[in-house]
This record gives sequence, C-alpha cells and structure tokens, in this order.
Amino acid sequence: MAAKRSEKLLVIALDGLSLEQLRLLSSRLNWLGDMASAGTALVLDTTPLVSAQAIWSEILTGRAWFESGCSGYARPADSLDQLKILTCKDLNVSGSLVRHENPPSTVCINLPLISHSEELVWLSDGSLPGDVAVAPGHLRSREPFASYRPRPYATSIQALADIDGSVRKCIDIERQRLLCALELVRHHPWRTFFLRLSVFDSLAHLIGDEFLQEELSVSDVLWKFLEECFSLLSALVSSADSAHICLISTYSHTRCAGRLNINRVLESEGLCKLMDGLAPDPPLQRRLATLGRLDLLESPTSARPPLADLIVSKVSLAGSPTYGAIYLNTSNRFMDGIVAPPRADDIAKTVFSALKTSIVKRLQLDLDIWSSHVVCPPAQRPPDYVMHYRWHTGKMHMAASRPYAGPDRRTLHPAVPDFMIHVPGVELSDSGPSLFDPNSHPCSTHHPRGFALFLGKDVLTDGAIRPTQLNAMLESSLA
Repeated sequence: MAAKRSEKLLVIALDGLSLEQLRLLSSRLNWLGDMASAGTALVLDTTPLVSAQAIWSEILTGRAWFESGCSGYARPADSLDQLKILTCKDLNVSGSLVRHENPPSTVCINLPLISHSEELVWLSDGSLPGDVAVAPGHLRSREPFASYRPRPYATSIQALADIDGSVRKCIDIERQRLLCALELVRHHPWRTFFLRLSVFDSLAHLIGDEFLQEELSVSDVLWKFLEECFSLLSALVSSADSAHICLISTYSHTRCAGRLNINRVLESEGLCKLMDGLAPDPPLQRRLATLGRLDLLESPTSARPPLADLIVSKVSLAGSPTYGAIYLNTSNRFMDGIVAPPRADDIAKTVFSALKTSIVKRLQLDLDIWSSHVVCPPAQRPPDYVMHYRWHTGKMHMAASRPYAGPDRRTLHPAVPDFMIHVPGVELSDSGPSLFDPNSHPCSTHHPRGFALFLGKDVLTDGAIRPTQLNAMLESSLA
C-alpha cells in the first residue's frame, strides 16, 4: 500500500489501552475493526517511561527523555525536595507537530505538558495549575466548550468508594470532550489535530486492567458508551478530510503486585533521610493521593503530592522525588547539594548496589535500571548516553546497551536523573512506612507498552517502535 501524503495530521490517543484490548474492541465495534484491518499496528515501547508527560515529551519533541530532561510530570529545581512541574515551555515543544501560530493551526485536546496559549486551539488535561480550560478565549462562552471540564472533579473523598458513580463521571467528561473535538474538526481550520482520551486509563485505575470484561456491574453502561464513543470517533475521522490518521496509546496497564517505595530502599542503605509526610492522618492522605492519581481531583497547585514523604535534602546523598527517577544530591546540581562531584560515581555505585540487592535479591522482582554513570563492567569510561541493565528471574540479561537506535551519539541533558528504574507490575512510590507493600496497592499499574496504528501507511520496522521514532513518522506525514 502506498504511503498516504497529506498536509494534515489527526492523532487520536487512547492512552491506557493495550494492543490486545484494541483488538478485542475491534472485534466488537465495526468502525474500529475496519480501521484496524486497513492499517498497520505496531507496539509502542516506552520503557522505562510510564508517565504520560514523559512519553508525550518524546513524541512531541522527538528527543529521548535523557536528552530533554523530562522523565516525569516534574523534576527537582534548586533542591532535591523542591519540584517544578514541567510544561511545553521547559521542553521547547515546537515544530511541525505543535505550532504556536496566530490564527492557530494546531489543536491540542487533553494533552499533558501543553499549557494554555492563545496561539493554540487548546483544551486542558487538568494536570497544570490554572483556571483556564479552553483557548482561544472566544470559544469559552460557546457550547460545547463552555461545559468542558478536563477531569471528573470530586467534591468529596467518598467518591473513591463509589466506583459505579466514578465510572459514570469519567464517561460524562469524555463524552463532552468528544463533542468539543467534533465541533473543532468540522468548523475550525487546522493542520495538526491531537485528541487524547483519558477514559481507558481512568477505567483501568478504577476497576483494574480487565475493565472490558462483561460481568462487571458497570459493563452495560460502559459498552453502551464505547459504542457511542467510537461512533463519535468515526464521525471525527470522516470529517477530517484527507488528513493522515494515526491511533495511538502511549501506555497500557497490568495487574499490580505491590507498591515499592524507592526512597525506603535508599534509606535502608543510609543514602536517604526521610521526614514522614503522612501525619497526622495517613488514611485520609492516602485516599486523597489515590483520587489524585485517578484524575478525580481538581488541577494541582503544587508538584508535591499530598502523600509524599519529604526528603531531608541537607543530609540525603540521593533521593527519588518523582516516579522511577533517582537523583544524586550533588553540589553542582542543587544549591544545597552535599555530594561533591568527584564522589558522584562512588555514590552511584552504592545506589546501584542498593537497588540490585533490595529489589532483585531480596524481593526477587525483575528490574530495569538506566544509569548515566559507570556502575559496573563492561563499560570502562563515563558514557555520553545512558547505560541499561536488566534483571529477569534474578539474572542479568542485558547490559551496556543503547536503548535508542541510530548512529548519532546523544547528549545528556543537565537535568536528566542519574537513574531511571522500572519494576514490571509494581507501583513505584515515594511514600509509606514499608519498603515493599504487597497488600495496599492499586488494582493496576502503568505498563510501558502501547501501540501505534497507522492508516494507509507503509511501515518498515520489526513491529515495535520507540516514541522518538513515532515522532519521526508523524513528522514525515506532514512533509
């Protein structure tokens, strides 16, 4: 099939959905089945990233997380325990995929990182501080935009106990988002159009990764909505003229086996000192934090989640202030850092050993570590890219590999974490009294496997791509 050339690009993101779940839906919903049979589906491998912000950063910029410094929703600023929420302004998200122009030619609906701008047609995802949810301003007083809300806000902590009610709230929010998208695709001139749905991610968090099973109490409501949802998506695609179409999911879900507190791992080896941030009411704080992870709370005002244990930076050699990211508390990175640069490699080796001992040997879990330090053979010099170490069933299976293909060496960003880790099927945490909790954890956790379904495009690959490769393929659609 010849590649389809177009000056327009429509990207529909079904974040939280796996390729297997896409195929299940394709067998039940005719329009999606036709799309799947007419396109080429690839696995999107986002390892070690499982946060929407970090993955979308790679897709929108074409730069790996260690080049951009974006490994999550935030990163430390002047101190190890002082976080800054990241936006597109921090990452130079500009180019043919996201163009700030007047009048706007790029539509961004529910995208992480993308902040309010009158030079975009923008509907907020609710992850950034601010009261504005729709731009440009002339849309805010018109329906369906006046009724748009990025998240199913909770007025009470009791909302978490009402799973059926929470599912219905998620559906209502998504229906309104789809109506806004349909209005824009039909009546606003655009070149690049991004629509990201959150319902699949929310359902997996609320119900578990098997939310498409038909014996659930919400199954009738859910499947009725899915038929409506994909009917609206069909109308959206039909209204997109000759645009190139791509359906993606930036991550999926897998059943969660427990919660692992990385800071407690570091604390056990004397690398990190924590001040308990759960007092005075741990149960209340835990439920609030869970609501926040489910996108059931209003827009954040701080990068510090209410559940987080506080890192005492003045006496900590290392810490994990954001999901999966570990930073050495070096004096050339942080204003109050206590690790002198000449000691960094030695401290890094201690961190590496602590992770391997606690997670692989004691807990007998699989582990992936990406490091910008030389922490064990065979490398003999500081890398100018990250090193990848993998343990599966207790044995190291891969070391000193380059996770991003290509002949060019990639420059490390000054803000890149010293380590990124991924523990399959385990929720990484920055809080809680225990190092590992096999009982108190979410139904499911993010899994670094999504998909990309290209309609009418030749794809020469082995069946799996990285987010940076997806960026190149999307860019080529607009060439």
